[in-house]
Amino acid sequence: MALCFRISLYFMLCWLPFLLTAQSVISLQEGESQKITKQATYFRDETGKLDLAAVLQPAQQQLFQPVTKSIISGGGKEGFFWLKVNLQRNSPTKEWVLYLPHVNLKGAELYYQDSLHQWKKMAAGFKVPIQEKNYPHYYQVFPLANVLHTPAVTCYLRMHTANTGFSLHLATLHEFDKFIAQRNMFYGIYLGIMLFILFNNVLLIFSLRNKLYFYYVVIVFLYIASSLCLDENGYFCFLFPSLSIYNFKIAIFGTTVIQIAILYYCILFLDMETKHKKFARFIKWEMIALCAVLVVEFFAPEHIGNSLTQLCGLISLATSITAGVHSYRKGYALSSYYLAAYISFFFWVAIALLYLNFGLPNIFPIDYLAIAFLSEVVLLAYALSKRFEYEKLQLATAKQDAQQASIWQLQENERLIKEHNQSLELKVAKRTEELNKALEEGQQINEELNITVETTQRQKNDIVYKNEQIMASINYALRIQTALLPTKEKFASYFGNDNFFILFKPKDIVSGDFYWINDQAGRIIVAIADCTGHGVPGALMTMIGSQLLYEIVEQRNITTPNLLLNELNKAVRKSLRQAETDNRDGMDIVLLSIDPKQKIVEAAGAMNSFFYIAHDQTTLTECKPDKFAIGGYEQKHSKGFTNIRIDLTATTTFYLLSDGYADQFGGANNRKFMLKNLKQLLQDQHTQPLATQGKVLNQTIEEWRKEANENQVDDILVVGIKIVV
Repeated sequence: MALCFRISLYFMLCWLPFLLTAQSVISLQEGESQKITKQATYFRDETGKLDLAAVLQPAQQQLFQPVTKSIISGGGKEGFFWLKVNLQRNSPTKEWVLYLPHVNLKGAELYYQDSLHQWKKMAAGFKVPIQEKNYPHYYQVFPLANVLHTPAVTCYLRMHTANTGFSLHLATLHEFDKFIAQRNMFYGIYLGIMLFILFNNVLLIFSLRNKLYFYYVVIVFLYIASSLCLDENGYFCFLFPSLSIYNFKIAIFGTTVIQIAILYYCILFLDMETKHKKFARFIKWEMIALCAVLVVEFFAPEHIGNSLTQLCGLISLATSITAGVHSYRKGYALSSYYLAAYISFFFWVAIALLYLNFGLPNIFPIDYLAIAFLSEVVLLAYALSKRFEYEKLQLATAKQDAQQASIWQLQENERLIKEHNQSLELKVAKRTEELNKALEEGQQINEELNITVETTQRQKNDIVYKNEQIMASINYALRIQTALLPTKEKFASYFGNDNFFILFKPKDIVSGDFYWINDQAGRIIVAIADCTGHGVPGALMTMIGSQLLYEIVEQRNITTPNLLLNELNKAVRKSLRQAETDNRDGMDIVLLSIDPKQKIVEAAGAMNSFFYIAHDQTTLTECKPDKFAIGGYEQKHSKGFTNIRIDLTATTTFYLLSDGYADQFGGANNRKFMLKNLKQLLQDQHTQPLATQGKVLNQTIEEWRKEANENQVDDILVVGIKIVV
């Protein structure tokens, strides 16, 4: 007897935890849908890692506790819950469904034993594609036909929530289909109203040409698109079944886009850019912040995105209502209609949040959010119509005021015209008298002008005649200068037809540059000189220089270049009496003395460089001159000019030049051509025939000058000679 008592006591202690957590059995009776949340037991899986095998252990069974509320709340964060449901079938039908009317459950899994007592699983939740669910609906629906194979069964549900609560419902398949059909009908009516408003306002956009209607249509369109994702019928899932797992993410993302559109519409409707600039700037910053939230929502998990969307939605709604109140207090009467829309929207959104998180019953056949959308859209349409009437009235008033102002302006214009005409008549009479007097004076002035014109014409004729005489003299001077310059035939007699070129371009008709050649005592003397000035003064100096060279070379038989330049310097100073007067004219010159037999070239220069390059070389050699000129200021401390000796070992080309080529302005930047560029050009062309080199030099300087539209600034002289060895 004692042993039996002990055994009984042992079993009581073992089953005591299960008796303490016992739950009521849910009786399945045909009729309307029943909410069975409070008839289940549950516990929260804090780790989210428990599976069915772990839950079936006695230690975990002790954690199940009765549900005390009509909805199991997630506490505003992501959570995992296990529910235990005991079902008792009291009717012959097995066509029952267990469903959770919530679209934001990440996962819902029903575990049951089949007829062979093997545990099976059915999966639902928005992470499960719609086509893979046991019952293709956006609710989490579990058909119980395979579950109720015995009159009494025990099921386990594992819930993965985003951040809202959930509740359990039970109904026959027939009642559930009837319930869904009723909701589909009301949702169809809701979407029909929204589409009617959308298309009606699209037509108004084209007829009224008002941008507010455009942004209103955008908001309505976004609400319709959002409804396809948020409504409990899951239209989006059926339209795009392959994207059904992203439905909740798209809904979160779309809700934030709607908030941005609403804030911008707030700025436009309340005319905040002109009436409340600081508030408008604040709203724009809030819109920028919402754009950043969109990025966060795109990458963040759904429960974080959903919480962020709800928080930002409440802030945006509060901003819209605050803007309306602020505008109303500033005297904008249309703000009252705007406030009515968003206060109504706030009311229904608050009820929707209570429904989603705290189990507030839904007495309407459609979702509270749909009612919120519809109320806002309808009231905004009414507010928009009132604004249009207000603008129309303002336009009519402005038009009437403009007409009154126009009439007054016309009357004022008539008065001013009359007064102006009277004033003009007086002025015309006075002016006529003045003109008659001026006419008499003008006739006298005209006679004086005729005399002046005749005098001017005579002076012009005198100037033209004198100019013709001057030009004739200059042209005659050109003939003389040309006669003094050596001919090309003379150069050819010394070097051959193909072994020289002369580029001679006077700035004016006659030139201040000249070239000279002669032979004496078996040597060939070649010189080029740049005399002071150009034109007629320079030409006079060229004649003096040319004549003095002939006297020094032919009469005095001096052929050494430095000695020749020393004598030329003395002769110029003596000819121009520079020691006795303030005359400082002179010339820059370079002179070569060529001994063909000895294959020697001697040279000297006064302010003028020259270049030479041998046939077997690639680099041009520059011979720099002495830094004092022929004539001009007396060089008291000068030791005379330097003689340069060049031994010819191969055929060599010499280039003698004045400074006119290098000093020519032109090019893209209108600068001087510069000596270094001329040197490079000669070096690049030295292998070409000398006649070709002369043409290239001429073409290059002309293109350089014309590129900057410049005139020639100085006389240009370049002579090239080739001494064949």
